[in-house]
Amino acid sequence: MRRLGSVEAPTSSRTCSPSLNSERERAQLQLEISSLERTRSSMAEEMVRLTNQIEEMEVSAKENPKLKVQLQELEQRHNTILQMYGEKAEEAEELSLDLEDVKNMYKTQIDKLLKKQK
Repeated sequence: MRRLGSVEAPTSSRTCSPSLNSERERAQLQLEISSLERTRSSMAEEMVRLTNQIEEMEVSAKENPKLKVQLQELEQRHNTILQMYGEKAEEAEELSLDLEDVKNMYKTQIDKLLKKQK
């Protein structure tokens, strides 16, 4: 306000000032609201993502004991098959040695027969 003699006259800058300040405050509050809404939206998306992740982990946790049982069964079958393989490998080796012995005996018999004929 300007002073005109003993009476004060309002200036245009002060007259507009409360209205201008209100507009500025309102604009500032609108910006804050927008920012808070974006934050809320972001947090809601994060909450959905984390909820889904928790659900997946709960399913995995429930499946985990089943998988342990399956693993134990597979390990037992694997060990049984390895044992059977070892037995069959030994058997094959013995048969191979037996076959070699039979070949040698057959060769010896043929040699004896050939010697008798001469």
